[in-house]
Amino acid sequence: MAFATLERSPPPFFRQGPSAAARLVFYAALSLLAMALDARWHLLGPLRLGIDVAVAPVVEVARSPWLAWQALAGHTESLDRARSELALARQRNLELALAAQRGVGVDIVVPARSNHRLVDWASAANIRPLLDDGVRIWRNPAPFDHSKMMVVDGVWCLIGSANWDMRSFRLNFELNMEVFHDDLAATLGAHMAACRGPRITSEEIAASPLPIRLRNAAARLLLPYL
Repeated sequence: MAFATLERSPPPFFRQGPSAAARLVFYAALSLLAMALDARWHLLGPLRLGIDVAVAPVVEVARSPWLAWQALAGHTESLDRARSELALARQRNLELALAAQRGVGVDIVVPARSNHRLVDWASAANIRPLLDDGVRIWRNPAPFDHSKMMVVDGVWCLIGSANWDMRSFRLNFELNMEVFHDDLAATLGAHMAACRGPRITSEEIAASPLPIRLRNAAARLLLPYL
């Protein structure tokens, strides 16, 4: 068959039905009608829900490599943050212990029971080394008081709400005020002395049952997130 005699018209299948322009106008009008009905009576809600349910597994499979990478990156970052926070906690405790060893009177008043039991357990794991180095730690009976205060050398005062951890310093909305004032230092010192309840002793900590000590040690690992 010569090239000039080849049939160039579309086969019969594509010549059936309305023209392409008519179909475009029809489906555009149908889309507008569906949008209007859905806006008025929410008729397409079940259809959208069905499509979402059917497509959800495909979407999750497509996203899984990215989610896995995010989880790995977040885990690595969390581990680095946890190591940094634990190192800072050890440094703070070391500084308190060294001050007590030099003969400086270090008195700490902690809540007998805070509003977070997990925090109480984690804090209890840090008490024994401080007691062994001469730091005096007292329990403040209920009710729980979230305010923080510190007095150094009867002159320098720190008053506020922030804990000495990275969550309070970086994440939470906290406020502290630093004051140099003899009279205020004396007032705060007297207030803290009045808040002292039973003193915590090394013997008391050592007498704690083994399950309690293991629980506290496990909770201490979560300090960077508390």
